Amino acid sequence: MMKPWLWISVISLLWLSGCSQNPSPLPRQYLLTDVEAVSALPESSTSAVERPVQITVLPIQLPGYLTSDSMVLISPQGEVFSSQNNLWAEPLAIQLQRLLKARLQQRLPTVNWYIDNNVSQYKLLVQLSQFAADTEGWVHISGIWQLRDPNGKLIRQQLFTLKQAMVQNGYLAMSQALTKAWLTAVDQMAQKMDL
Repeated sequence: MMKPWLWISVISLLWLSGCSQNPSPLPRQYLLTDVEAVSALPESSTSAVERPVQITVLPIQLPGYLTSDSMVLISPQGEVFSSQNNLWAEPLAIQLQRLLKARLQQRLPTVNWYIDNNVSQYKLLVQLSQFAADTEGWVHISGIWQLRDPNGKLIRQQLFTLKQAMVQNGYLAMSQALTKAWLTAVDQMAQKMDL
């Protein structure tokens, strides 16, 4: 027969091991998705050979706090909250670069746009200083874009800042609002490029 203190120890261990088995929630993953661009890309009658301007979209440069896969909230005081359960499904810089190229192809179809091309006439560099939501329900995007010739000479540059309200709370709404703000920034870039 077991002693009472041994029974209590065994039951306590079983109870504690059961508590440690509680699964943590699986992380949710999100993508920046431009639903409109997928269906709205214009059919261009101009072949790549006939387009005189070629621009390579360089990798998007991000501040360090945006290089992880965590989605980020920033308080008005500048405190950064990186989510462990709400993640970007692929690196943010890659998503931004892909959306940038697709939107510019849509807005400036007479230009040849590339992601990886060392022989294009021009290079487009975008440096983001902000790409996050705040704790008050707004998304913020800011940075600078530069268009440079093959020798690195600056042709055009423009600072940009956008603030947009989220329609709902939550990380899905945050992803959608960031996508919309990013596409607005890209549309403004296209207008300023004047190609």
